[in-house]
Amino acid sequence: MTSIEGEGATAGELGADGGPPPEPPPPSRHEPPSEGRPSHAPARLFGRARRWVLGAVVLLFFVALVSGRIVVPALLGWRSGLEGWIARSDHAAALLAQLAVVGGCLMAIQLLIATLVESNLSVAFRLVAAPTTAGVVTLVMASATRELPMLLVLGLAMLSSFMALFASVPAVLEKHTRAAGMVVGLAGLTALISVTARALAVWASHEALTRLFRAAQILATVAFCLDLVMLVIAIAWLAAARKKRSAAVWVPVALLGIGLAAMSQYSSPPTDGLLGLAHKAVHGFLRHPYPLVPQVLHFALGVTLLFAVPATLLQRGDRPYARGAIALALLARTGTDIPVLALALLLGSLLAALAAARERPAAIQRPSQ
Repeated sequence: MTSIEGEGATAGELGADGGPPPEPPPPSRHEPPSEGRPSHAPARLFGRARRWVLGAVVLLFFVALVSGRIVVPALLGWRSGLEGWIARSDHAAALLAQLAVVGGCLMAIQLLIATLVESNLSVAFRLVAAPTTAGVVTLVMASATRELPMLLVLGLAMLSSFMALFASVPAVLEKHTRAAGMVVGLAGLTALISVTARALAVWASHEALTRLFRAAQILATVAFCLDLVMLVIAIAWLAAARKKRSAAVWVPVALLGIGLAAMSQYSSPPTDGLLGLAHKAVHGFLRHPYPLVPQVLHFALGVTLLFAVPATLLQRGDRPYARGAIALALLARTGTDIPVLALALLLGSLLAALAAARERPAAIQRPSQ
């Protein structure tokens, strides 16, 4: 290697005019934080193939919820002579729930490890994430073998909801994950309010307290409004990239939700027909207390939010972590007092935080020199 004037600087290190090399430009404020602060999280967790894993996890939770809370309860008493099908459906729902618990817990541990070594997340958040994730995973695993006492169920719901609120902070602070952070935060707040409303409703029913039940309905109405805002934010972010494709996805979802809600409210189909089964499924899926709004609106929003979960996976394939966080948050808002849904909200919270730290859209990456 050749040096010039004995200074030890090689020709490749000098400027074009033979002088000292130009100083590198200052980093842009839009530069990904992972370039300024190196991360120790495994790079394979953020590869392109990761979208398929996250999509499979979301679909597993969705199918487990639909089979366990919609299909099997709707089949009970639908027709005579279906005892064998009901038994097999019940076994399939139990198997899917166990798979969701095992797969979700393994995913939560993996995401927690990535969170703990992620230098772009604050120390305070990582200190909160570690015990909260451990508590949720422990309670969910315990619920797989025995029914949890009511106090532990409420504790599980509060832990997962608070984790969603904590995780929404770093996500909202970053522009590229602001929508995902808002959806996750609203899902945590909605789940917390809904669990409180159901607890008050049960208490009011046992003690015959009319005013307390009205307070539970008011809380359910607040949760309904938050659900509506959450759905609008999710659709706006998902539709921002490809509006025509988004319209082809969301218009059928909205029409399906409105149609099922109207059918369940204003029609009386034969109980042994498919419409009767759908009518029974819609009524069994939504939980009391109902909000102080027309029931057709309540049913339409609930059904639309349910079908929005798989619809989310059809868009924004370049952002698997943020997309997965939104899908799991939309799924879990129905009630974190159910252990599988509490685990889903925990996964959505961790995904939102990691998306804020590592998942950058191509538009704001550093331009190639």
